[in-house]
Amino acid sequence: MEENKKLVWWVAGIIAILVVAAFLVYYLRYTPVGTGDYGILPPSDTTQSIEADLNATDLNNLDSELSDIDKELAQ
Repeated sequence: MEENKKLVWWVAGIIAILVVAAFLVYYLRYTPVGTGDYGILPPSDTTQSIEADLNATDLNNLDSELSDIDKELAQ
């Protein structure tokens, strides 16, 4: 009788673990990732929007920054 109770607890524990694992797999698989608006990407992917972003990018000091990076890597 005592052995049957232990077996019931083992089976119940295994079933509980399997139910939790199935829930986690379902939740993680079907939850959309990266849907938040973090303000990193441009609001549109039209040619005009991309061109405006490129024109707004400051590349004037790029050479000095690259030389600074080279100096740091040489140390």
